[in-house]
Amino acid sequence: MYRSESGRIYILGNGPLGGKGEGSLFLDRVCDEIGFKIPSPALIVCNDFPQIPEQPVDRPVFIRGLRTTGENAPFVGLLAALELAKMRFPAAMRSSFPEIEDRLGSTAAGILSTFFFDSYKFETGRDPEDSIFYKRTGRFYNSAYQPPAAAFCDARGFKAIPPLSAVFQPLIGYRVRGKNGLFMTPFSGIVNTATENRIKVCTVSGFGLSAVGSAGLGITRVYDEQTNFLSTYGVLTAPLYINMRSGAFEMETNEEWRAPSTWIYEHDCPEIPLRLAEIGKRLSEKAGSAMDSEWVYRSYDDLYFHQTRPVRPKAQSIPRPAPNTEKVFFETCDVLGQNTASVSHVIIRMEGSRFAPKSSRKDLQELDKSYPGSLLICTASIGGWSQKSRLFYDMWARAKAAIIIDRESIHRSGSGLQHLALTCMDDEKVLLYARDSKLIKTIESLGKLIEAREEDYPAGVYVYEMPEPLTISADDENGWGMIWRD
Repeated sequence: MYRSESGRIYILGNGPLGGKGEGSLFLDRVCDEIGFKIPSPALIVCNDFPQIPEQPVDRPVFIRGLRTTGENAPFVGLLAALELAKMRFPAAMRSSFPEIEDRLGSTAAGILSTFFFDSYKFETGRDPEDSIFYKRTGRFYNSAYQPPAAAFCDARGFKAIPPLSAVFQPLIGYRVRGKNGLFMTPFSGIVNTATENRIKVCTVSGFGLSAVGSAGLGITRVYDEQTNFLSTYGVLTAPLYINMRSGAFEMETNEEWRAPSTWIYEHDCPEIPLRLAEIGKRLSEKAGSAMDSEWVYRSYDDLYFHQTRPVRPKAQSIPRPAPNTEKVFFETCDVLGQNTASVSHVIIRMEGSRFAPKSSRKDLQELDKSYPGSLLICTASIGGWSQKSRLFYDMWARAKAAIIIDRESIHRSGSGLQHLALTCMDDEKVLLYARDSKLIKTIESLGKLIEAREEDYPAGVYVYEMPEPLTISADDENGWGMIWRD
């Protein structure tokens, strides 16, 4: 077991730390100079310590849990390390996927879950495998073998899934009076320096899951370094708590609970977003890369950064094409990513009365391989197109661009900093949102149906060959996207 020079971070094991572990050590090195805090003490568990072998990506085997008996039992060693580090609880156990997660061009944002603990201790004489801590750590390590993570590794060309590294950090916040078992922090969010001369600060009330989820909710402030102009858009969401008993998030919609934190943000600390923007800029300068960093605010003097990762840089704008207006058949302002792509095939994945697809995963992969570089249109619900979905990575991997039929328009309030936006930048692709299915009718009229795998009509997968290439172009920095016939 090792300890960082500052004494704030402990390291258990000798294997890879993973991207999040390396990011934690980076924050530890620069926090005093730049002027923020990190959650401490923290414990990084290297991926060799749990003694879990690599699993084949096509058929990973779930583990029962960390070994509790025998020589050098990893579960016993983990408990001893937490005791030695004097870990404060409640605490979070965050994934740090070696070679895969929180790397430049591979953030792997959202494919794994953070697990929360109120304590790591259990009653003397009881079987440790009956404890909540044991069961949740087992779920944590098995999350690498769940379908979304396995599909992500497969799409990235990995033949085997390495065991996870982990980062234990104390949660910053307080237990809510009158709300038994609930824990929260007033505000949290993201600082993103990917865009040239623009620093984005997204803020949510409570914990930051809603800032990085499908819709990317929250108040976003954009600081323009050239003009010193600070623009604001979005809404402050209802506070998000952690239920320490279940380890799940809960949203509090009672205005009596929401109003005080809203008042604090608007009246007590209006300078906080500018301070966060300055810290984000300094982190990028120190790292030599654009960075996406997550922060937690408890009070003006209690500003913490608990995670940071390098991200691909973005331009303030890309040239907007000016095709013949008669050739343009779809335009939208709801887009993610910055790119232009040309395709000859369109794959439409339609949802019917049942969400679960009948086509096997192998069928979809073979179809995907037959028509690489296609435009993918999906009418599945937003939940089916999140980073928690195997369908996402199976069909996204070889597509050049994608369109989601977003009937409920829940993405219209998106911050552009959610996990899905990072995935678009990682893969240099664009994703556009349509409010209805009219676009599908247009594709059907323009193209020739060359393959259909119907399930429960109209559900199925349909492939159309276009008589002339289609070009898809989008820029989420300036809110435009279009499709036209060449």
